[in-house]
Amino acid sequence: HQKVRTGYLELAAQNPARFRILDATMELERLHEEIATILEPYLNQKN
Repeated sequence: HQKVRTGYLELAAQNPARFRILDATMELERLHEEIATILEPYLNQKN
């Protein structure tokens, strides 16, 4: 599992617009707010 995490962190560092790193130890409500904030621009886009 550590190799997968390391690989993901490397990808995220190389392409921060595509990957997000979230702290899953934070309070659930705060994590939900952070996810919603990240996704909101994509959900509001018109194709």
